[in-house]
Amino acid sequence: MPQRADTTPADLAEALSQVESLPLGDTVIVHNRASGAMVATNAFGAMLIDHLRATPDAEAAVGTIAAALDLPAGDVRGAVEGTMARWVSDGLFLTALRPFPMAVPHRPVEAGVTRSLALGDRAVILHSEDAALVDDLDRALAPMGLATVAGAAGEAPVRLDVIEEDEGYGVFRHGAPIWGVAGYELTRFHLLREIMDALCGPERVSAHLHASAMSVKGAGLVFAGASGSGKSTLATLLLGAGAAQAADDHVAIDITGEALLAFPTRPNLKPGASQLPQVRAVIAAEGDGQGAFVPRARVPVGTGVRLAGLVFPRYAPDGDNALTPLAPDAALRELIQTGSRVSRNTRSIAPLLHALSAHPTCRLTYRDTDFAIAQCLSLFDS
Repeated sequence: MPQRADTTPADLAEALSQVESLPLGDTVIVHNRASGAMVATNAFGAMLIDHLRATPDAEAAVGTIAAALDLPAGDVRGAVEGTMARWVSDGLFLTALRPFPMAVPHRPVEAGVTRSLALGDRAVILHSEDAALVDDLDRALAPMGLATVAGAAGEAPVRLDVIEEDEGYGVFRHGAPIWGVAGYELTRFHLLREIMDALCGPERVSAHLHASAMSVKGAGLVFAGASGSGKSTLATLLLGAGAAQAADDHVAIDITGEALLAFPTRPNLKPGASQLPQVRAVIAAEGDGQGAFVPRARVPVGTGVRLAGLVFPRYAPDGDNALTPLAPDAALRELIQTGSRVSRNTRSIAPLLHALSAHPTCRLTYRDTDFAIAQCLSLFDS
């Protein structure tokens, strides 16, 4: 079988040294720690990876897999070729990150504003050319009191630069891009994730989830999904039931996969959600009298909270109330599709897969908020 130029034996050997393959339910997740590429495969794909590790040559793999399955090589070759082609397209055999879309070169921040944020001996120095964006971040971070901390005397600060471009913003960490040019909301999302990672401790974080989290008696429940799915709405309802806020929009999973790390930014409720009667009642009770909604019960930033499970909510006023198990591989797909990522520091998918395998993952559809609250409270005790 002809060997593709980008999958020579030497290329395969180098790439496969960065590849981990781990079971998740009935699926095998194959993840390249260098490129970040990830694919879900079956038993045949797992067998192919194992044979390529032993001999990094696709044609040799055809022969060894055919022998193992007691099949003619011709019956196996098409499956190997097709699988390899998909994996090449997915970037599984790259040895570095692909260039970010619309990447721009780093340059000094011009006429911008600066913020210094610290937690213990960790600090972030943020330079931005857009003062309004920094004001937005100030509001989000204010409940944690980070901006009022004088400074860190320990590790060197993480430097984040935000430059304005015609198409949006470029964000850089120590002069290296964390993404290409992005719009306002995505830039805000990236910056909060970078700040969370730096202050909670990169060596403690295995994955960043686009999610909210609440805590009851030391246990944490994660609410994950796309924007507008009801994560913050459900978290707000649980405040009224005695839970404490652990995180909003960004959740860090620790390196064991057994806990989350608290990062309780100001809740980012959508306008429609804030008009629900039950939510308005909680906001009124938790507000500061000047229109600001900051939960009184909050887990201190950086605190490890034992993971009780992950819930993927969907508020459906015309739908049925239902709490159904969600297969771990389906939960992983949804997390990745909605912006969750493996940490650049630990670079392993294993802790996140453990979190999904060892703890309940559920789909919660609700029209009745009392039903949703009761189901979530029961999961804290599971």
